[in-house]
Amino acid sequence: MEGLSLTSNEFSGRIPSEIGRLCPYYLELAENYFVAGDAKDWEFMTFLTNCSRLMSIDLSINRLGGILPSSIANLSTTTQMISLFRNNFTGRIPPGIGNLPRLTSLMLQKNLLIGTIPSEIGRLQQLQTLGLSENSLSGPIPSSLGNLTLLQKLHLGNNRLQGTIPVSLGGLKGLTLLYLASNSLTGPVPREIFGLSSLAIALELSSNQLSGSLPPEVGSLKNLQYLGLSLNNFSGELPEEIGNCEIMETLAMDSNFFSGSIPPSFGNLKGLQGLNLTSNNLSGPIPDELGQISVLEELCLAWNNLSGGIPALLGNLSSLVKLDLSHNRLDGPVPTNGVFANMSALYVAGNNGLCGGMPEFRLRPCPATARHVKHRRPQRLLLQILIPVGLVSLLIALALYTFSSKTRSTSKNQAEASFLDNYPRVSYAELAKATGGFPPSNLIGEGKYGSVYRGILPQTSKDSGSEELDVAVKVFQLHQSGSSKSFLAECDALRRVRHRNVVGILTCCSSIDHRGDEFKALVFKFMPRYSLDRWLHHEGFDRLSLIQRLNIAVDVASALCYFHNDCQPPVVHCDLKPSNILLDEEFTARVGDFGLAKVVPDLALAAPPDGSGENSASSLGIRGTVGYVAPEYGVGGEVSTSGDVYSFGIVLLEMIIGKAPTDEMFRDGLSLHSFAAAALLENLLRAVDPVLLPRQSVEVSGCLSAVVGIGVSCSKQLLSDRMSIASAAAELRALKDAYLSSVH
Repeated sequence: MEGLSLTSNEFSGRIPSEIGRLCPYYLELAENYFVAGDAKDWEFMTFLTNCSRLMSIDLSINRLGGILPSSIANLSTTTQMISLFRNNFTGRIPPGIGNLPRLTSLMLQKNLLIGTIPSEIGRLQQLQTLGLSENSLSGPIPSSLGNLTLLQKLHLGNNRLQGTIPVSLGGLKGLTLLYLASNSLTGPVPREIFGLSSLAIALELSSNQLSGSLPPEVGSLKNLQYLGLSLNNFSGELPEEIGNCEIMETLAMDSNFFSGSIPPSFGNLKGLQGLNLTSNNLSGPIPDELGQISVLEELCLAWNNLSGGIPALLGNLSSLVKLDLSHNRLDGPVPTNGVFANMSALYVAGNNGLCGGMPEFRLRPCPATARHVKHRRPQRLLLQILIPVGLVSLLIALALYTFSSKTRSTSKNQAEASFLDNYPRVSYAELAKATGGFPPSNLIGEGKYGSVYRGILPQTSKDSGSEELDVAVKVFQLHQSGSSKSFLAECDALRRVRHRNVVGILTCCSSIDHRGDEFKALVFKFMPRYSLDRWLHHEGFDRLSLIQRLNIAVDVASALCYFHNDCQPPVVHCDLKPSNILLDEEFTARVGDFGLAKVVPDLALAAPPDGSGENSASSLGIRGTVGYVAPEYGVGGEVSTSGDVYSFGIVLLEMIIGKAPTDEMFRDGLSLHSFAAAALLENLLRAVDPVLLPRQSVEVSGCLSAVVGIGVSCSKQLLSDRMSIASAAAELRALKDAYLSSVH
């Protein structure tokens, strides 16, 4: 047989053993839902070991689990590629893997593998790509990897590797990418590594315990785009030779112990887009030469001992969108052009010598020049009269405000304290270590009030001893107006809800960060399938089947029923949308992000016009996201459970139609609701997501029509016309059961 390719389908269950008997040249079963757990599930692999012509096998992005079978090491010596990444394999890497002499690519990343990296891998002389990242591998990096002279990409990051970086890796003269981040590596980095001029994509060493100074050989990385040294123990001065790396795009050296001044040669990095030197011991002035990097987008120099003035040339960089100079010893005037005119992009707090700048920064005025003094004398006399009067008025106003807000403030603090006391506390330092210092590479979501990072958090329990948890850390951006209120709202809601279809919280943090600023975060179990939004609209994600969408719809409806009818007092989510519906390993839906949630006191329950008891009035204001927010909120209507029902109806239609309510096709009065309602009367099958129509049967058509009908009923304009969430949930469960019966 020439080959068998079934990639990117929706096949599930075991991989038939007969596939192994076909003896294809290549076997591609990636991006499906195949499962495995015991030896019987791996019979096909045993048969493949008899196939002398096998060239490649790709089982990546499935649900294959259990111990990685040792039979993989017995495949034909003709095998060139083995790809098993993003599964659930456990156990150790078989040492016999080194017996496949023609192997050019071995990709086992994103599994649950343990143990050490077999030194036998060093015998794979033809290997070009080795991917072992995001497992639980421990022990040292084998020096034998230095024998892989053809290796181009080496991925070992996000494991538990220890010891030093082998000098032998410096002999990999064709290496373009070396990824060792988020391990426990120690000692200095061999000079030979920095001398690898072949490194072109990335040298990522962040989040380890590496030490020592950077040698001049770092200037040999002339082809490198990304250099990551963050969160280590590097020290000494920054070598001027870094300026030789003219095409470097990102230089991350924050959270170390670098000292001395910033070399003016950094201005030679003409391709640099991001420079992060935060949290070091750097001193001296900020070089004017940094203002000559025309493509610079982010410059972070906070928490050092830099002195002198701010280079005016930085204001001429039209590309600069973030400039963090906070907590240094800078003095003199703050420019007012370019990035210096953008409050959300400039950070200068903690520099007591700065003056001037935009009025919004509230810095002290710069000293007046001599020619201005005589013109200000009449103004001084007036100020001497007005200031005492103003101060008295201000004190009276503050006293009245303090008295009126004391009760509100106390209740908010009590709500937060009540929530935090119910969960184990974790420190800022622990979360910084767990996420690798909150780098962009670990960012998995962003909202108006916070950012979500993936991390690994150690945990100790009486039953299982020490273990590591895959977590999602939601960090609130407290400088953003409304963020603290969002944190309180989420605390208030989460302490009341316990349901299988709600993202469960693990721990929390209310502390001070390394800058001395207030820090608040919530820690949730990481949802490995990310959000519903990604599976509906993003490239690289398979489209969900009809039964998967029905399961998700039932899960979300069940959560809303619980919020509205079983919580005492009821909870209104207020921001239901696909990006807030997360999916676990089994594609079970879990509602998250309660930052806009509203807890409704029992006494505030108000019967809706239809008398169904489904609505609850609470407060005025627009809550939610454009496209999903109930229309009554836009005209000052009260927050109610019917608002959640409307959002659910829109999400349901989006899941079946395959279009977001903000899609460009919905304009000039046409909405997702009206489009779906019209399709019900005309030809629904022409309107639904084509992925849902692999075969047009009566059962499929009837199911789709019924689900769209529920979505239309839930998203009607008037509250009194909307279906109750209890009815919607019951009908969806019945539809799912009927559909399953019809296809089995």
